[in-house]
Amino acid sequence: MTDQLVSEAASIITIADFKQWIRNFIQPLYHHAAIYCGYGRVHAGGVGLDYVITDNFPVEHLDNIRNKAGGMDSPILRRWIATQQPQFFSIDEPWADIPPAWFQHFRNTGLKNIASHGVFDTVRCVGTYFSFFDVGRPFSEEDAELLKYLCPIIHEAMCDAIDRLNDVSKIEASLDSLTKREREIADHIGLGKTNREISEALCLSEITVKHHLMKIFTKFEVSTRAQLAGLLAEYRAKLKPDCEFKLL
Repeated sequence: MTDQLVSEAASIITIADFKQWIRNFIQPLYHHAAIYCGYGRVHAGGVGLDYVITDNFPVEHLDNIRNKAGGMDSPILRRWIATQQPQFFSIDEPWADIPPAWFQHFRNTGLKNIASHGVFDTVRCVGTYFSFFDVGRPFSEEDAELLKYLCPIIHEAMCDAIDRLNDVSKIEASLDSLTKREREIADHIGLGKTNREISEALCLSEITVKHHLMKIFTKFEVSTRAQLAGLLAEYRAKLKPDCEFKLL
C-alpha cells in the first residue's frame, strides 16, 4: 500500500483529490477518525498560517484556539516546534503544562487524542503540520516512526495541491482560452450538472456536450469532471478569501 500511496499522490490535482487520497491511503495505515493539515510560509518571524485542510474535524475547535494574529495556538504544536519530533496527546494522560481552557474545549468537542508531526521545507520555504485525531490504537514507537515516514509524503502531496490552487493565473489563462460554448458548459459542470442536464439546458446533443467537455479537460489539464469542478470551485474560493487563513 505504501508504494501505491506514493504513486497515487502524483495524480492529485485538487484539494478534494488530496482529501480522498488521505482517506484511501493514510487512514488505513494510521486508523485516525479526523485530520487537520496546516500550511504556512516560513518568514523571518516564524511560520505563518495560509491554509488549513480538515477532514471529519470539528472546525469549531479552530475558532476557539485561534490567537489574535489568526494563527493556531496549540500546546501540541508548540511542543512539536520545540522538539521537531512526533507528538502524542491523550485526554486520559494529559500533560502537566496543558492550559485548562484548551483542554476543556478539546474534551467538549469530543476529541480523545492527537498524534502530530510536521515538515519544515527549506526549498519551498514552507512549513506543514499534520494532526491525526482519535487514533484507534495505543501510540507506540512504531507509530512515531510511521509518522516520520508518512508526513514528508503528505507534505509533498499537500504542497502540490496548494501549488495548483495558488496558480490563479494559469486557471485564468485556461478560462480565457475557452470558447463561449465551452465556458457555458464549464459553468454547468461547476454547478454539478450531468451531461444530459447540460444538453437540455443548452439545447445540444449529449455527444456534442461530451465533445466540448474533452476540449475543456485538455485546456485545464484534468481528466475528470470532478477534478474540473473542484478546480473551478477552489479558484472561486481563492478570489474571495474570508479569513486570515483559508479553510479548505
